[in-house]
Amino acid sequence: MEIQRDGAGELSSASGQLWPEAKKILAQRLLPGTLSPQIYSAWIEPLAVRKTGPDSVSIVSPNEFFHRYVIGHFRQAIETALREGAVREGGDSLEVSFTFSQFRAAPIPKEIMSDQFLVRPFSAPGQAQAPRRGPNDLLARHALSLNRCFTFSNFVVGSPNRLALSSTRAFSEDTNLGTGILYLLSENGLGKSHLSQALAHHVMGKTPQRRVLYVTAEHFLNLMTMCINRKIMDEFKRYFREQCDILMVEDVTFLSGKERLQDELRMTLDTLLDRGKKIIFTSTQPPKQIPGIDKSLRSRMNSGLIASIGAPDFDTRLKILDRKASGEGLRLDRKVLELIADRVTSDVRLLEASVASIKVAVMDSGRPADVPMAEECVKALPTGTDRASSLTLEKIRSYVCQAFNMEESVLAGKSRLRRHSDVRCLCIYLSRRLTGKTLVEIGNFYGRRHSSALYTCNKMDAEYRNDPKVTRQVDYYIGELTRQRAS
Repeated sequence: MEIQRDGAGELSSASGQLWPEAKKILAQRLLPGTLSPQIYSAWIEPLAVRKTGPDSVSIVSPNEFFHRYVIGHFRQAIETALREGAVREGGDSLEVSFTFSQFRAAPIPKEIMSDQFLVRPFSAPGQAQAPRRGPNDLLARHALSLNRCFTFSNFVVGSPNRLALSSTRAFSEDTNLGTGILYLLSENGLGKSHLSQALAHHVMGKTPQRRVLYVTAEHFLNLMTMCINRKIMDEFKRYFREQCDILMVEDVTFLSGKERLQDELRMTLDTLLDRGKKIIFTSTQPPKQIPGIDKSLRSRMNSGLIASIGAPDFDTRLKILDRKASGEGLRLDRKVLELIADRVTSDVRLLEASVASIKVAVMDSGRPADVPMAEECVKALPTGTDRASSLTLEKIRSYVCQAFNMEESVLAGKSRLRRHSDVRCLCIYLSRRLTGKTLVEIGNFYGRRHSSALYTCNKMDAEYRNDPKVTRQVDYYIGELTRQRAS
């Protein structure tokens, strides 16, 4: 969920000759084997281009369903084609974003739901494709995507995570470890998702024919519920038990107390393990400490290789900060890095948020980062011993509403407009990350139940981990709010 501000600019079927040129590149070179005339007509032709700036355009889908499908299957190809087209027209660079029209809806052709319209996501030359081989396109279309930045080469290794990295690498290389289950264990923000997705990228890059399915436990439940409602549970079982070589299940603490979900997952695990397939779990708790888990499922989890990731030590924190700053094009003095590493001790996301905060301060002041600036930016960040925050729910709501030009009263109301819902989700997630308030308190503040607030935080957390644009957006707001708290 990347939150879109209302933008100016007229919709058009072309932006000069750029879009027609990009469509030629798509059809003739980037996707020649994928873009049949039917698929081209169904998915590419209805797209419109909106010029949003001198060097930026937005690809506009006719509705949200269409938008999500295009993002999942054609995003990288479209971005590549547009940028190549811009260069051919004499441009230097082009920023491409994706959104959907709130004002018009195109009917979804019935034929696109059939197997002949099953489309594998685009991969640039040399990159692995994520398999989409369900019995039909329905489950594949709802599959979660991997974060392309989560690779082994991008993982910062140190003594607290070295064993977990070695275990994950060995698991990805089919080393005989005596078990088909890997259980990655750590507190939030220490790299479980990074390692699990790095394993998937490595396997698909080495053996593209192997099928990797990546879900959170909650997403597994949502897919199961959808298939029960549509009376297609046989397809659900075939998808996860016969169309899968490696199953990755994130956040298995979500399974607590959900008997039907546990039964379905246990039977899926048995089938996969009997066929010599592999399973990766991630969790913030060891199997024996997760309440409300069936004994047989707990036993299967315990039988796996449990690899723990500890909080990063000082040297590892320095490496993480240095790499994050380099990735942001920010040059930070050694003393600045050491100051942050000394203050923020237990959460990689907070380390990255501190760099984002300093970047905002550098852009705002126009001067290089120094120790006083770093002091100002990180002095209010939660530390390893004090996770509470002086930021209040009111301050977070006020800041976000100002950023999106929205009345604060809307967020506690019953409006289900997409824009209102997205901003409300962002506020709830930031409140959970930056305050010491419970989910009950946060939910009550926004007129929502505890279960709704929990669902929002889980959903946003998954998108924060898996969507680089959402990651940058959330990090920016955390940085801004942190600076406000420090001032």
